[in-house]
Amino acid sequence: MKLVKIENKWINPDAIEVIDKLDGITVLVMRSNNTITIQQPIEKVLQAIEGSQEHLDDKQYLQLKSEIDEAKGYIASLQTAINSFKSN
Repeated sequence: MKLVKIENKWINPDAIEVIDKLDGITVLVMRSNNTITIQQPIEKVLQAIEGSQEHLDDKQYLQLKSEIDEAKGYIASLQTAINSFKSN
């Protein structure tokens, strides 16, 4: 399952039934009949769902980059620990 973070909401794109726009606001109707309102134009929401980083502002992009770099560091430390464990 792929989750996409838009604003402060995590959304499963596979669960979206309808995407509609209303005066610069995007409305998502989910499979569960829940409605999610996003304060961004539909183009930005579609970019987020498709995996583009263009929907992020500079602050969000830097935060995402920081989180990715931190995750890469964590993975590298796990790999080092695993290799160390294997060699013992």
